[in-house]
Amino acid sequence: MTVVSAMGQIFYSLSIAMGILITFGSYMKKEVSIKGSKENVEIFDTAILIMAGLMIILAVYSFSGGDMEILKAGPSLMFITIPKVFASMRLGTGIGIIFFLLVLFAAITSSIVLTESAVSTFQDELHWYRKNLQSF
Repeated sequence: MTVVSAMGQIFYSLSIAMGILITFGSYMKKEVSIKGSKENVEIFDTAILIMAGLMIILAVYSFSGGDMEILKAGPSLMFITIPKVFASMRLGTGIGIIFFLLVLFAAITSSIVLTESAVSTFQDELHWYRKNLQSF
């Protein structure tokens, strides 16, 4: 199952994500260093993923009673186990609200990013502009 999940991530990275990167790369100013931007993304993305992974895995493991299967739970991990973690914390309700608002923000911005490739294609191929697209 791990290999299948890894292959899904690879295919996502090579198809949808590459289209997104090409679209946003076309909006970059000429004076912006692509190498510098790449290095910043690598460093900050890796650091944040490691910190978030450690925090989530340790918190969920402590609340699961040592059951490692719960870490593979997917949606139930997000919507059942993580709220239990927040419920046990002081100010957990507020932190939980902020957490789920950030998840919502991530979902909305990801939706915008995915539609940007199509919008960019319409602009280039059909000579449409955002004012034309707003009338739909």
